[in-house]
Amino acid sequence: MLFVDYLKELKLRFIYIVISFIFNCFLFFNFSQELLFILIKPLLLINNNNNFNYFIFTHMSDVLLVYIKIAVFFAIFCIIPVIFLQCLFFLIDGLYNYEKKFFIFVFFILFFLVFCINFLLYFYIIPFIWFFFY
Repeated sequence: MLFVDYLKELKLRFIYIVISFIFNCFLFFNFSQELLFILIKPLLLINNNNNFNYFIFTHMSDVLLVYIKIAVFFAIFCIIPVIFLQCLFFLIDGLYNYEKKFFIFVFFILFFLVFCINFLLYFYIIPFIWFFFY
């Protein structure tokens, strides 16, 4: 293949990543209110206030900006495996079999570690910090 063909493939994979990011942003923006309450649920359990169903904002645009930030945050979080897979699919033709197996193994280990870290943060570390500052 020529160098130009590799650049075209990189451009196509980058377009896949951008389309996936935009789709995720729109999807998460539709559910941003639910995601916000999922994010603050451990904090509500510390305050013993289970019937909390509204927020107080000081400016009109704060509500929209919070929802946009939540949508972008979750979209970036969900796009990380897509970016890694697109890089792997671009490089897989030039790798040996043991390198392919190693990259796939690293992908699954990273995915598992990210899941475990987020679980620990959500259920243990952030509530502990919140209780400490409360």
